[in-house]
Amino acid sequence: MSKENSSKSCDGAGGRLTYKDAGVDIDAGSELIRRIAKMAPGIGGLFPLGMLFAGFFLLHFLLSFSHTGDSYLVAGTDGGGTKLKLAFETGIHETIGIDLVAMSVNDIVTSGAKPLFFLDYYATSRLDVDLAEKVIKGIVGGCQQSDCTLLGGEVVFFFLYILLVNVYHSVHRVVLDLKVDVVITIAFIFAMTRLLQPCYPVWWQLPMMVLQDLVLNYHSMGNRPTQCMMWSNLLTLKVAVVFYSSLSTLDHDFTKTDNSLLTTMVLLNSFQTEEMPNFYAEGEYDLSGFAVGIVKKDSVIDGKNIVAGDVLIGLPSSGVHSNGFSLVRRVLARSGLSLNELPGGSVSLGEALMAPTVIYVKQVLDLIIKGGVKGIAHITGGGFTDNISGVFPKGLGASIYKESWEVPSLFKWIQEAGRIEDVEMSRTFNMGIGMVLVVTEEASRKILEEGQHKAYRIGEVVCGEGVRYC
Repeated sequence: MSKENSSKSCDGAGGRLTYKDAGVDIDAGSELIRRIAKMAPGIGGLFPLGMLFAGFFLLHFLLSFSHTGDSYLVAGTDGGGTKLKLAFETGIHETIGIDLVAMSVNDIVTSGAKPLFFLDYYATSRLDVDLAEKVIKGIVGGCQQSDCTLLGGEVVFFFLYILLVNVYHSVHRVVLDLKVDVVITIAFIFAMTRLLQPCYPVWWQLPMMVLQDLVLNYHSMGNRPTQCMMWSNLLTLKVAVVFYSSLSTLDHDFTKTDNSLLTTMVLLNSFQTEEMPNFYAEGEYDLSGFAVGIVKKDSVIDGKNIVAGDVLIGLPSSGVHSNGFSLVRRVLARSGLSLNELPGGSVSLGEALMAPTVIYVKQVLDLIIKGGVKGIAHITGGGFTDNISGVFPKGLGASIYKESWEVPSLFKWIQEAGRIEDVEMSRTFNMGIGMVLVVTEEASRKILEEGQHKAYRIGEVVCGEGVRYC
């Protein structure tokens, strides 16, 4: 049979759909990861386990800010994915920003890291302010849920700095007396230093930095090398502001200063927007972002202490979350249903599919503090099968109790409408469980008995690699 005929038969009305049929090859993705790992063994960080979701960076200089010891910066990144297509079709844009934040912060919390800040990127052919406002509200909401600072484009901050320097030069041009000019210069440097001091850890460098900009800009603000120099200083200042503020939220002993200025800067600097005419269809946009968190060196959750007999605790999802939408859209096309209907559902199909991803940060960090958490898996692309497997040390796997939680009706509809095999469903979707924690037996009892967080005992760690369902 030819490839063309084979493709047609797989996609026919009677064929069984797979994620690969919808254009996403999980095996190819896994193979690429393996090849990259061979090319650059150190990529992603310092741990052989726990690197499935986020990368690590050793923060040696944290000692200069704190007595707590070495820590790691943990980074994660993601995009809007094909769920954006449904946002365009349904007109539901208020929650897609939550999905964007969730996919990154949920990844980095699997290592035990507390998210510090999130950086977003919004691209469109023509900026629709009302539409962009809906999207950014979701991003802001996601950052609030994960208790992290929203950062963004450098444009506003850059022009603010340029404006301040321009003010100085405007005054300088009308002052002819040298003594007065010197006084004004000193006053300006002092004012800028005092203004930025609460946000800049090495504040004693500020006078020289400001003076450097003033001197090099003495004749012309349009000089290109000068602007590049100020840009460099600006980025240095910006990173320092962000990092110093983030540390101050972790431990009040780091700083006693008022961060109101920092808050203003972050709000001004909260959204990076890119207009690319004719690149996207009218009314469409693309999203991406990344989160950076921090975790103490001795508090990293990396799965290396997992043993057979440990318990798998599942935290419920809100629905499909943000993965598997290529297959979802193929199922929609096959079913012939509109997004305004969902058989047996209390909401429309579009609303059910667009339900925002649960942000598990506060819940997971709270469970980590209580102790007994050895490994964490964020159930994203690859479903249970691929994501849980990546948490265990060599030689261990998982036994999942299929009847231990109620699979949401949305997944049942997707499976029936697409005639999708059980194995394929488990490799593609979260099936109602968005985060899995590997914990001790004692910790599992506490989690389930206290009932502070909705959770299920969904399985256990067993000898032998792989994930099996029973």
